[in-house]
Amino acid sequence: FRSTLTLEQNPTTPTNGDVTVSITSSTLIKEAKWKEGSGHSAKDVLENGTAITGNSFPVSESGIYSVAVQDNDGRRDVETIKIENIDKTPPPAPKDFTAQYTLSAKKIVLNWTDPIDIGSGLKELKLSYTVNGANEKTETIAKGVQSLEIENVEPQSPPVPYAFSLKAVDNAGNEGAAASITITPSAQAKVTGI
Repeated sequence: FRSTLTLEQNPTTPTNGDVTVSITSSTLIKEAKWKEGSGHSAKDVLENGTAITGNSFPVSESGIYSVAVQDNDGRRDVETIKIENIDKTPPPAPKDFTAQYTLSAKKIVLNWTDPIDIGSGLKELKLSYTVNGANEKTETIAKGVQSLEIENVEPQSPPVPYAFSLKAVDNAGNEGAAASITITPSAQAKVTGI
């Protein structure tokens, strides 16, 4: 005897939340249980597993899960599903974040190195900045760009600081720690890097 026991997961895309595993069977299910890991017998899962109500259960970590069912005639079946898309780890902060002001070009040039996200992969970066502590602006930067120019920056008197904060976002939506830098454009003919 084989019932057609089918396991599906939702979502299948990278997520930092739980994944719901749903069960469909060609026979009427009397009892269903799940247990972490593979290689379990239907008997083991039904005796030691966690009961499933409503033909689905949530999992909060990637891994392999075994599901066992018993139908009204006492027949048993076990299937496994591998969940690989749960990523709750934020990406690292961008590296080598620098800012330079060029008086002649009246622009601030930012440079950095994208971090590597070993979970769901790097999606994008978010740059926030304030001028003299006010009017925060946020820009989304595609991965791989690794530099940005802020144009038409006139030196002020007294000098006004520009504060920049850059964070990475992975494909599961986790935001990493920010790399921060402050630069004060000045009218002196020198380049200030932090």
